[in-house]
Amino acid sequence: MTGQHAKALEIDPFTGVCVTIDFATPTFSFGGTNAKAFTVTMWIYILALPVTGEIGYIAGQSSNITAAGWRFSVVPSGTINFAVPDGTGGVSVVTGPTIAIGGWHHIAAVYGAGASSLMYLDAKPGNPQALPATWAAAATSDHLRVGCSSDDQHQLGARVDEVRFYNRALSAAEITIVKNAQ
Repeated sequence: MTGQHAKALEIDPFTGVCVTIDFATPTFSFGGTNAKAFTVTMWIYILALPVTGEIGYIAGQSSNITAAGWRFSVVPSGTINFAVPDGTGGVSVVTGPTIAIGGWHHIAAVYGAGASSLMYLDAKPGNPQALPATWAAAATSDHLRVGCSSDDQHQLGARVDEVRFYNRALSAAEITIVKNAQ
């Protein structure tokens, strides 16, 4: 599949095909006591938004977001969100901008480890929002996924390219550099 840069992965919500990344021995963790900052970036071409009442996982590591892990997703309205457990059986969410069907867009989710967390669309930042500084890390059996949740649900109808994970919160200038990299 043609991507933003060379080839891309197409995720079909009807076949359940998504990317599983073995994260049993991660070089950095997502969540836990005094969770560390991290950033997820990628190019995405939305083919279809989720149906009402569903979400489309962009990336994440959780089969039950209210208990542990994290989720970068899109909802039926096209709004992109970043969520972590809030420690009380609920979910804390950073609401990002709205992404349209069709056309390549660069998106990023920045978890600020208790400081400001925010979403970017085409290197333009959304509103910073606070997320918990401590949240339950996903079990190592909850593999890191792109295009569906850890239990193979919530598939996203999209093409993805240049998926990157950073073990720190990238600045706005760095997000622009990543977006503009060839």
